[in-house]
Amino acid sequence: MLLPRVVLLLVLGTVQAGTYRDTGRSRNTDVLVVRLGEHDYNSLNERTPHQDFGVVETVFYPNYSHPQAYHDLALLRLDSKVSTQRSISPVCLPWGKESDRVLTDQVVTLTGWGDTRFGGQPSSILQEVKVTVFSPIQCDHSYSNLPQYAETWPQGIGQETVCAGDPNGGRDACQVRMTNLNLILYS
Repeated sequence: MLLPRVVLLLVLGTVQAGTYRDTGRSRNTDVLVVRLGEHDYNSLNERTPHQDFGVVETVFYPNYSHPQAYHDLALLRLDSKVSTQRSISPVCLPWGKESDRVLTDQVVTLTGWGDTRFGGQPSSILQEVKVTVFSPIQCDHSYSNLPQYAETWPQGIGQETVCAGDPNGGRDACQVRMTNLNLILYS
């Protein structure tokens, strides 16, 4: 959550943005629901309750072009204000000098409900994993052998993309089989 009624979202694999490519906006958002504060989506008795919101507008990053992965960000305007609580609070995005910080070789923490093993089922409980950020050159080299690479990354993977995983494999935040590294991409 960025503001009381705005959420930032990675588009790739989340929202079918191809139908909105011409305008970059969507007003037909009745199928989208944003859930904040969730820990175990199979439990009805959590200590802190989650909050569900409808989406009244989706604004895609101006240069986003589905199915490419560049600029795959969207802002979602919610139908009501978010009530902050222990498990739901706004985040600050880096800006100024902080946004120019080089993350290569840094260990970062990712959270989500992904598969706990390759080919497995997604976890219903929020997971956390520590991964290492790789250089765009190393990431581009690792991804260039994948069949969907040319369509997803036609100009290659560049400095605008954060790519991370476990140098030894086995820990990441997606279900992508890699040749030497398990990597994830955020652009």
